[in-house]
Amino acid sequence: IGCSTIKSFKGLESNVVIVTELDETIHSRPENVLVNELYVGLSRAKNHLIVMRSEKFRDDLLPV
Repeated sequence: IGCSTIKSFKGLESNVVIVTELDETIHSRPENVLVNELYVGLSRAKNHLIVMRSEKFRDDLLPV
């Protein structure tokens, strides 16, 4: 089991990826940075992707 930031995981893959800390604080980033980070984080899983986010952030993630 490893732990990494999205930035340092760019270009890597894993059978299982758990993306955490998706909450309203991510809106402080510019949209292009946010979209890139989400793409990198959500596309690293080969078999299973688990996304953990706050309940308040649930609807915000859908349009992305």
